[in-house]
Amino acid sequence: MSYPDTTQVTADVPGLTVPDSWMFAHPTRVADFFVAYSEKILHPGRTLKPIKLNITVERGETGRHLHGLRDVVKLAKNDPGAFVDSVDAPSDAVLFDVRSDTDRNPAHVMAMAAGILLAKRELSQNAGKDVVITAVVGAHPSNVIQSVLSLLGVPFIATDRNVRGRLIREAHEIRYANLVPLIPRDFNFSFQGYRADTPKRVYFPRRGAREVINDAEVSSFFEKRGFKTISPEKLSVAEQWSLARNAEVAAVVHGASWWSFHLSRAGLDANPSDPTPLKMLDLFSPAFTLNSINTLATVLNGRYCSVRGQITPEILQALEFDAPEKEPSPLKPPAPWPFKVSIASLERALDCLEVD
Repeated sequence: MSYPDTTQVTADVPGLTVPDSWMFAHPTRVADFFVAYSEKILHPGRTLKPIKLNITVERGETGRHLHGLRDVVKLAKNDPGAFVDSVDAPSDAVLFDVRSDTDRNPAHVMAMAAGILLAKRELSQNAGKDVVITAVVGAHPSNVIQSVLSLLGVPFIATDRNVRGRLIREAHEIRYANLVPLIPRDFNFSFQGYRADTPKRVYFPRRGAREVINDAEVSSFFEKRGFKTISPEKLSVAEQWSLARNAEVAAVVHGASWWSFHLSRAGLDANPSDPTPLKMLDLFSPAFTLNSINTLATVLNGRYCSVRGQITPEILQALEFDAPEKEPSPLKPPAPWPFKVSIASLERALDCLEVD
């Protein structure tokens, strides 16, 4: 028996109260002319309202994967048949179109995965049987999205062409909804390649944009306190998920490395043998501070604190004097340059988290 051609269900996403958190800034003389010291700054909490998401399945077509003239020219060159030929999905599949220009960003891929898992759970409960969700990805999917879908057991079709079959009409709305409050419930699964013998204290640096200038000093500071410095770009997805699931204290230069902590054991274990909450330390570029990881920490029953790097004249100019009139895009930091982190600020943050 195949899934009906047309059906609709409603998914409830619970609200969430995110508490205030503390951020420690690079020592400055702005507050005291004679003494440069690490400031303690309040990051105000917020409330996420509960939302309802409609999930409508009906027979139709996804359309092609095009975002502008450049995509049209590229598609015409690489796959001329894409404009006249379509792909038929398997008869038992329900399509979830996740094609995006950001499918190489692990954080965006994990947000996409949450939407797929939510749709699968709701449709399966409605049908009284397991519903196969098939992701539609671009013709040249990244290793990240392929690995995540494989570990989740989600089949996919890789194409820029139009795909015909049963499809979820609200795929875009579901993907970009804030589904973080659902993560512990929907991500409570085992995955192939899991390792239990990973370090309890981990430090994830960052390479390229928003890299820490004095990373050798920062790594040494953490390693003296029992942290293991991890280069996530050298690890498989399963290895990264294992590190995040087992960690008790995590320090991360803010960016895509936080994505693996959606799978932290702190939010997954119903009766953890160690009741100590996961402690999460966010290292911010002074040009790119986002309080998003405090939301994740709240969901995972964790504790959160952050450290901001040193503000340079160029960053101050970009943030305060050349700031755009409209709300900036989180995909385009105003100043994606390397930055310096003070050891004094790190010490204060670890004290705040009660990490010896």
